[in-house]
Amino acid sequence: MKVKKDSIINNNVVKKAKNRNLCLNCGNTFKGSHCPLCGQKAATKRLKFFEIAADLINSFIGGDNKFLRTCRELFSHPGYMVRDYLLGKRTTYYNPLQLYVFLLTVYAFIAYMIGESSNIFEKSKSFQNLNPEAFEDKYASFAFILESIHSIFSNKLYGTLLFSLIAIFPFHRLFRKRAILRPDGIMLSLNHTEHFYALMYCSCIDLMICIALLPFCLIDGSKDVIQYGYNILPRLFAIILYKQLLGVKWLRCILTVILAYFLTILIGIFLFCVVLISAVGIDVILM
Repeated sequence: MKVKKDSIINNNVVKKAKNRNLCLNCGNTFKGSHCPLCGQKAATKRLKFFEIAADLINSFIGGDNKFLRTCRELFSHPGYMVRDYLLGKRTTYYNPLQLYVFLLTVYAFIAYMIGESSNIFEKSKSFQNLNPEAFEDKYASFAFILESIHSIFSNKLYGTLLFSLIAIFPFHRLFRKRAILRPDGIMLSLNHTEHFYALMYCSCIDLMICIALLPFCLIDGSKDVIQYGYNILPRLFAIILYKQLLGVKWLRCILTVILAYFLTILIGIFLFCVVLISAVGIDVILM
């Protein structure tokens, strides 16, 4: 059968019968704007290049405003939001891993555009000196390890995620006696995975703070102040998050979170030394 040029291409809704639409996903015929079986829209547009960005943005901030709600609650009531998510409100807020990937993409794009991408794409200069001569001086070797750990954890591309993975164990251990109240009245102690999700939400807050502070890097003489903001503000939000999440007293929560961060750094140093020994040998380091 001869088809008139672009007669199907330009129609967004495929009509099956009078006043009934055909779902191009499951083949169901229905009335209305969405298929009642699979939920796909009746109006299915052809894929075009300029719609890629629109679809990506709409998947996060469109529809039920879940993205905006999650970001707002992370800044206003981070611990209460995380508690609601862990207790079952999974469709109300964004998954922290999805949110982390999206925020990391936004951060990397903005940082690259304004020329502040050194902590994303460039390797640490300390790793370029990974040779036996770097360990001749004991103080220099110790400084090399500390510089490398700082470089790894400061890298937004993988350092934040790596820090969250390592921090699971000290946070779980230090807060093991704390629990949250479920709707059925049962006290729920957080497991390792739930602590990881809470820490990933902390990482999302970290990225949002970095995104907000990035434009100020263009101001001369402001980088030192911004660096303090990078280092201090995410830690303060981590304290607030665990205070609201587990109902810990302020002083105890502050001390516990600081201790957890300190233990995380020690574990990171230990793991780095293990990798370093496997790379250059124990004899080189202890010579």
